[in-house]
Amino acid sequence: MKEDINAKERIFETTLRLLSNNKSANQITVREIASEACVNVALINYHYQSKDNLLQLVVKHKMSDLIKELYNDSVKELHPREQLKKLLIKTADMGFDHYEINKIAVEGELRSGCINSCNMIIPLLEIIFEDENQERNKIRALQLMVPFHNIMLYPLTYNDYLNTDFFDYKKRASVITKMVDSFLEGV
Repeated sequence: MKEDINAKERIFETTLRLLSNNKSANQITVREIASEACVNVALINYHYQSKDNLLQLVVKHKMSDLIKELYNDSVKELHPREQLKKLLIKTADMGFDHYEINKIAVEGELRSGCINSCNMIIPLLEIIFEDENQERNKIRALQLMVPFHNIMLYPLTYNDYLNTDFFDYKKRASVITKMVDSFLEGV
């Protein structure tokens, strides 16, 4: 049994490494993972049921680490408006730094209704809008996060539309700042 646990960990770590090297999920094969982890392909299916399940677990783990890293930053010392901007900018920075992992995470987040990302910003929206109406703040969160996620998934499309380069840190930060300012206009 100990060998199976080590195999399971090697499979997970190998997949994480492949994704962290910005290798596309479509480029990674079960055979490649098995070969690099020194396991039989059948063990991947045994432990993770499918490549998609394995990728989702690896991405969830990686994004969780990245978000913890983000929250360890000094974001909380800023005014809530500035916290929101910095949070979205830093999230985008992490997303573009780990683009292949981010694509999988954002696709999963959109499929699940953006609940996690919305819940991340709702506390700030409650302060900014001085409104404890949960339904309104959930709608506000969706209004901000759905376009944000779409930009993260399709940056080249939005590069043309917004006449910017989302792979350039300064330009990306500028557009995100403008998005948040426009969203909060009049508040």
